[in-house]
Amino acid sequence: MKINKLYIVKKDNKVIGSVLLKEEDNRFWNDDLKSYYLRHLVTDVNYKNVGKLLINFIIEKAKSNKKECIRLDCKGTNEKLNNYYKEIGFIYKGKKQVEDSYENLWQLTI
Repeated sequence: MKINKLYIVKKDNKVIGSVLLKEEDNRFWNDDLKSYYLRHLVTDVNYKNVGKLLINFIIEKAKSNKKECIRLDCKGTNEKLNNYYKEIGFIYKGKKQVEDSYENLWQLTI
């Protein structure tokens, strides 16, 4: 059974970030790589580096669970977010049409 887990970051009892970690995502990825899939990564814009903290946490979790990579998708038109993923080491793996827009697919090899 594949498991989904929600991780949150709190500061002073306030949620300032969260991410859903999935063990499969057949919507965008269809292969047998042992991967984690990040969904719904959100952070409070008033706090710096929360996204990086969450991603680093997932990287360490992936290493300890012998995953080959971490994958995610984001709106193809969100230039700032796409650039962010590229800057922190994710590799662009293509795009998928979703209704009237498209999602860019990103992967970080562990």
